[in-house]
Amino acid sequence: MEATTHPFKNSGSNRITFFIHAAITLVILLIAGFFQGFGFEGVLLPLILTPIAAGVSGIIFKNTEELRYSSGLKMGFGWAIGFAGYLVLIPMALAL
Repeated sequence: MEATTHPFKNSGSNRITFFIHAAITLVILLIAGFFQGFGFEGVLLPLILTPIAAGVSGIIFKNTEELRYSSGLKMGFGWAIGFAGYLVLIPMALAL
């Protein structure tokens, strides 16, 4: 019987997860803001709040990993909690 490894078992610390998600969101916001003609001043507040919200959402998603790879209702709750972090925090940061 061959032992299999978990695909995300040693995926890094919460700091690395935070910065990866924040950087991706920052790049997307910069591209979207400049294509819509807002300039830097128009996207300054979302550039501060949204990457922070995305980083926290990434940490929530990473920490529910054990639930997502279990079976039954735990798996459903893990996916629901993981996506709820994104669905709540990102729009809240954009609305502020």
